[in-house]
Amino acid sequence: ELKWDGMRVVARSAPDGWVLMGRSGRDVTASFPDLGGDDGVAGLSARLGDRAVVLDGEVVVVDEAGRPSFSRLQQRMNVARPEPSLVAAVPVQYLVFDLLRLGGIDATDLPYRERRRLLEALDLDTGAEGRVRVPPLLDLGPAEAWATAEAMGMEGIVAKRLDSPYRSGRRSPSWRKAKVLRTQEVVVAVAAA
Repeated sequence: ELKWDGMRVVARSAPDGWVLMGRSGRDVTASFPDLGGDDGVAGLSARLGDRAVVLDGEVVVVDEAGRPSFSRLQQRMNVARPEPSLVAAVPVQYLVFDLLRLGGIDATDLPYRERRRLLEALDLDTGAEGRVRVPPLLDLGPAEAWATAEAMGMEGIVAKRLDSPYRSGRRSPSWRKAKVLRTQEVVVAVAAA
């Protein structure tokens, strides 16, 4: 998968709407009111019915070229109740990459391959103008995936074992992140007086 430079968020359906939780377990629902509309997670309720659903993903802000911009996202992070002008100026999207619960099924022990199949079957994308998307998997080898991420200006890639279960709250050797490092060589000259 491409590595999106954003804020990790778990979205959980609830009887009175959706709850968004940050990596620390802090409720960040009010920080992202633009995800609560019909083109966001709230719009998923009509598709999912009354099934309890828990999703894992990344909240991102994309620039004009479609690349994530962490510096723009920082304008929204840790803002408990953003003003409408900030929400309009710095819109967010929720990129869903994993399914943790579907109805009465705890999917965390299922292999990633099966969780991803179930996730894609839910058809969660809220359209080109929508705020929820399921980014495609890269059906490429490591070198080609790396080159694709680099060419797209992405943060890197995440390689996931297809047979791996989901492990909440800890790093797993089954998910490996590789960041694209952008370097530049420069010459510094100092003139003597």
